[in-house]
Parts: sequence; C-alpha cells; structure tokens
Amino acid sequence: MEQVEAEKLLLIATSRRMAALHEVERLKVERTIKPGGLKSNADKGSLTIEYISLPIKMCPTEPDKTDYFLCLVTSGVHVQATQVLALKKHNLTRGNRLAFTKPITLENLYCDFTVTIEVFRLNCKNAGAVGPAVDSKEEKKLAKLRLTPQKKSTTRRNNKIPIESPGGPNSIRSPSFKMAGFVVFSLREVKRNKFTLNKVPYGVPLDGTIELSMSSALKSEVEYRGFLTQFEEVSGFGAWKRKWALLKGSTITFWLYPEHEETNKIPIDTVDLSTIKNREVGLVSREICARPHTILLETDCGERKLLSADTLEDRLAWTKAINKSLQLIRAWGGRSY
Repeated sequence: MEQVEAEKLLLIATSRRMAALHEVERLKVERTIKPGGLKSNADKGSLTIEYISLPIKMCPTEPDKTDYFLCLVTSGVHVQATQVLALKKHNLTRGNRLAFTKPITLENLYCDFTVTIEVFRLNCKNAGAVGPAVDSKEEKKLAKLRLTPQKKSTTRRNNKIPIESPGGPNSIRSPSFKMAGFVVFSLREVKRNKFTLNKVPYGVPLDGTIELSMSSALKSEVEYRGFLTQFEEVSGFGAWKRKWALLKGSTITFWLYPEHEETNKIPIDTVDLSTIKNREVGLVSREICARPHTILLETDCGERKLLSADTLEDRLAWTKAINKSLQLIRAWGGRSY
C-alpha cells in the first residue's frame, strides 16, 4: 500500500506541475490574470463535488493482482485528488459501484470555468503474492556473489558525494497510474449527475460512465446600502414606509435606521434576489406606480415588491447594484454568500 500511496503523490505532483506550466503559457499569451477575457469585476465562486461514483463492469482479473483507482479533479491551476480505492468487494456499494465519498471543493473559480475529472488506474501485484520457488543452496550462492568487499575509505564520511538519480538531476519519472477515462463539464452542467467517460481503455473494469453529486456557490462582492421606501399592504390598504436597506450578495436586508444595522439588530424584512424572476430591473412604468424613482421586483410565486429611491441618482445606483447581483445569480444558478 505504501507503493500505491507513493504513486498517488507522484501523480498529484506531476499533474500540478503541468497545470502550473499551462498557466504560465496562458499568461504569456493572454497577458491577463483573468481567463477568457472576463471583465475585471467578475466575481468568483466555488464548486463542491460531494461524491464520485464509478459503476464497475465485472471482467476476468489476475488473482495475484489488484486494481487501484483514484480521480483527479482539475480546473486551471487547481488540482485535487480523491482517496485511493482498491477494487475489492468491501469497497463496492450497492449496484457494484466504487464510491469516492470525500468532498472536494474548488475555490476562486470564474463563472466560465471548466472542470476535468480524470479516472486513474494502477494494476499492481499483491504484497503477499508468492513468486517462483528458488533452491535455498542456490540462493545462498547468489547472495555470496552479490557481496563485494568494501574498500577502505580515503576520505572522511561527512564528505561523501551525493548520489544522483540515474536519469540525471532534472529527470522526472512518470507515475505508474494510467488514465482510465475522463470527463469535462462547465457550470451549466453542475446539476447533471451522470456523464459518459471518454477514452476508456479496453480491459479496464469500468462500464464507461461516472456519477457525480455537485453544487456551486457564488461568493459575490456586490454590496450597496442606503434608504429605500417600500410599499406594504396593511389591512387591505397600501402604505409606503421608509427603511434603511443593505444589498449584500443575493439578499436585500431592511432595518428602520442605519444604527440598527451597526448594532446588529434583527432585520424587519429581507428580499432574496435568487427568488426574483426579473432578468433586470429599471424604472417602473407609471401604469403600475406613479411614485417617482420606483423599481419593481417580481418573485417566482407572483408576488410584487415596489421599492422607491429618494433621488434619481439613488435609483440608478440601486438598479445597477441589483442588476449585477441578478446577473451573477443567473450565471451561477443559485444563491450567493
């Protein structure tokens, strides 16, 4: 098992080195930290893969060898690995699946990210496998031949010349883990739970699919605060009430006064922008509301929320902040934090 773990570490180190080299080349060509021509204010998010499941196809195996599997999750310079699982009965779940249950989270991703999941296989001999029998007398003779007398040292022991790798100081050994299939997906496919593996070699005990459970979250830097006058219905009558509002991420939070936010008082109302169906907001038509500087938010369940700013400049600032938050929510497909 020590050999398998060492091969895993070598695979991770090699993959991270290649990812870093590719990023260096991209920086030389694009001359920008943000990939793909994204705007400078593009917000980042995270992707969490709760589990990865590999359906196994039963096929003849060598009794003295064991298959070991692991998955590498790569996005840009981010490279993470699952645990190594041996293809043994106690590791298989219902339906002959090899399940990697340790969650993997990729942070600081832009909304146009792509993720590659590569499945690697190592087929190695069991530690207790018995080799061909060797005569004990012959073994003793060979052992004597292997022994050579040690020459007297002419230098001090602390001046020994360091031993170099046989391939030279810059040699890099390839990992023994071999790719057994891969899949590539983007943010649009995060809700999918089953993909087809590409380039599965013949003879590998995989049925050619991979099952995933994933979720994404936006870490939004959108933040704006100020007074808004909110329309409310009380006992069937409409009334406008001026409140202090804070837009942060995907939520607008209301208090009566700015001091209440500063002292962490309980909010009197909140609006979750992830439930708003507007593609964008702007000045509402006078047919809906004659009050100046008013914007309309409509929820998925048909509820209308009217919010009025104090001045034209305030209304433009609020619509800009709300529209950016809505755009990011649509891009990431969920609530921000």
